[in-house]
Amino acid sequence: MLILVQLFHLAVTLYMFTCLFYMIYCHVYGKQTRWLAIAYLSVLVETVVFFVYGWVCPLRVWVSSQYSPDTADILLPSTLSQHITEAGIGLLAIAILTKIYPFKSRPAR
Repeated sequence: MLILVQLFHLAVTLYMFTCLFYMIYCHVYGKQTRWLAIAYLSVLVETVVFFVYGWVCPLRVWVSSQYSPDTADILLPSTLSQHITEAGIGLLAIAILTKIYPFKSRPAR
């Protein structure tokens, strides 16, 4: 059962990072697509979940309660898994900044 939770958590993490990178891409290149709206909604839901759980992943809480608190909750090396939240917050900040301050191409001379 633990391996399924770890694989699911990895899939959710990869999906969320894909959404964040796609948001940055769309902001930089001025794209407006249905997939961008889906990415916004996905990131919003994930942010609300993190907020409700006190900025801790609920899968982490569940794995800690079912197994040992030292048990890995994601199928990644511990050196990577301990920095996922910080990396996601950093990408979210970049996505927000690229939305607020859009890149504008200069006309050719």
